[in-house]
Amino acid sequence: MRRNLERDAPEDALWDDTVREFSIETNDDEESDDEGSFDEADDYDEGSYDEETDDEIDYNETDEWETEGEYLSRLKILQMKDTKKALTAQLLELEEALPLVKAEHAKFRNRRAASTSRLPDEILCLIFDRLYQKSLWEEPPTEWVLSCVSTYWREVAHNVGSLWATIYLSTRRSTEYIEVYIKRSKSCPLSVTFDICNLRRAEYMAAWTSLVNEVSRWHRLYIFADRDPSFSIYVPLEFVADKSAALLEEIRVELEDYGWTEEFDHPEAFALFGGGAPRLRVLEFDGFMLHACWPVFNGITTLFIHELLPEAMLEDSQFQDLFKNLPSLTSLSLYGDPLKRDYPRGANIVLTSLRALRLRLMTDDLNQKRFPHFWEHLTAPALKTLYLFECRNHDVDKLSDCFTPFPELRPIFPSLRLLVLEDCQFSDRTFEILALEFPSVEHLVLH
Repeated sequence: MRRNLERDAPEDALWDDTVREFSIETNDDEESDDEGSFDEADDYDEGSYDEETDDEIDYNETDEWETEGEYLSRLKILQMKDTKKALTAQLLELEEALPLVKAEHAKFRNRRAASTSRLPDEILCLIFDRLYQKSLWEEPPTEWVLSCVSTYWREVAHNVGSLWATIYLSTRRSTEYIEVYIKRSKSCPLSVTFDICNLRRAEYMAAWTSLVNEVSRWHRLYIFADRDPSFSIYVPLEFVADKSAALLEEIRVELEDYGWTEEFDHPEAFALFGGGAPRLRVLEFDGFMLHACWPVFNGITTLFIHELLPEAMLEDSQFQDLFKNLPSLTSLSLYGDPLKRDYPRGANIVLTSLRALRLRLMTDDLNQKRFPHFWEHLTAPALKTLYLFECRNHDVDKLSDCFTPFPELRPIFPSLRLLVLEDCQFSDRTFEILALEFPSVEHLVLH
């Protein structure tokens, strides 16, 4: 009996394990059914929405089988869509208007914050113009700096024509801004500075053409060059050969020593500003003179001839002709002797209107000292002021020797009242000679 029970035990245990496994599988299936099941009624009550297919539904379309609930919800959807559309349009309008309002707010805030906001525009314009005159060559340009302070200052600065009336054409500034300056300067007289150094013709031609179109407004003309003037200075000046410059008062030409060892060729002569420059008063030549295009000299009152390069110096005939055409000259400055050779014996240059004369010693590249002995051949009965810079003892001795044979010509400058000596290392004897030759001097200044 015990043997039978022991034999049957494994079968009972197998049965129990089978029942247990079946029960576990059944419970898992039921749980799986519970998770995946849904209540159709609940699904219908809550409703479903697919955003991707919403645009495919026409809520304006009616259905004869439509229930009351469907009808009311459809109307509500239509109303909400209309409201959304209106709000979207309003939002776009606000986004477009917001930057404008912000800019206006910044404008008023800048005006309130600036200490000059209470000043009338006319007073601020005068302040800007005065500041500009004191900082013409500063970098960055004053007019640009003033335009960047605030919106208010920018508006005022853009309306001050004189701030934009000095036009500087060179490699340091883009030629594209020329048109902007011409426009903002309005009708103000223009001061044109043309720095041709390292500037190729193709780079400046368009800008120079625009400036030539405004030649009637030119007030000053400065030209700087560093190479053969036949290719640099004369080329742009040919554009104004037959032009009229009614407002032009000053011309300055400067040629730097560029190492040129041969005499350059001057182009065929032409009349600079042949149409007339009635207000031209000042000519300044530094290193070079306009041999081939002399402007009309009749009204010139001030002439500077400084440090002429050897290949640019004048023949005696050119020098004589130059002063014959200067009846109104009142101020003359010579830095170094402008003549290639010594003055011819008996040369006499008469300048009846000359009031001030400046003579300065020049030391060239070969360490040769050139003092302008022009005063030995000058008759200037109205001269009142004489400036001597780095004059030497023998320069004064030479002056005295020239007049010793002609005592009737003394005193040399009968109207001279002021004598200025700068860096002149004179001996006592030289001072005695000066006192003898210039007895009418009332004031002596030593530097």
